[in-house]
Amino acid sequence: MDSGFVIPFLEEVVITVRSPLNAEQKMSTLESLLKYGKSLKRMVIKILEMKSCHSSADDFFDEICRFRYMNHSIVRIE
Repeated sequence: MDSGFVIPFLEEVVITVRSPLNAEQKMSTLESLLKYGKSLKRMVIKILEMKSCHSSADDFFDEICRFRYMNHSIVRIE
């Protein structure tokens, strides 16, 4: 992306996650919203009934929790 790229008016975003599939891409999207949303004040991540009993769901949830911990002033998990 262009080094000058920003999302200037995004103050709040709510993201719903239902599956651990494509976890790396989803985490990248969350990180990009935080990085480029210069006015972002709140990010809510809603986790709904992960449809997987595989350990990947646990790993993905751990990553989201780590992301929230590192950005606790903005990110909330529901």
